[in-house]
Amino acid sequence: MQLLKPKRTETVKQDYEVLKSTRFIFESYSKYTKYTEGEILDHLAIQLLKEDHEFVKWISKQRTNKKFFQHGLLQHLSEEQQQLFEAHHEEEILDESDEEICV
Repeated sequence: MQLLKPKRTETVKQDYEVLKSTRFIFESYSKYTKYTEGEILDHLAIQLLKEDHEFVKWISKQRTNKKFFQHGLLQHLSEEQQQLFEAHHEEEILDESDEEICV
C-alpha cells in the first residue's frame, strides 16, 4: 500500500474577517468545485499576481522581495513581470558587493 502525502504542506492557519456575502461565495464555490475554501483563496491570490501588474511592480521594489523568490512565486508571473524582479535583484547584489569593498 502506498501512503498518502499531504496535498498542501506549507499551510498556515489564519483568521480573517470578511463580509457575509464573501463568506457565502467561498462556501458555495467550494461546494461547486469540490476545492476547500483555502485552495480557492490560494488560486485567487495567484490570479491577483498575474493580473495586477502595478502590484507586482511595487512589490519588486520592496526590500522584502526576496520572499517572493523563497516562496516560489516568481514561476506564476509573466516573463515581463519576472524581469522586474531580476532588475532589482541585480541592483541589490551590486549594492552588497559595494558594501564589502568599503569595509
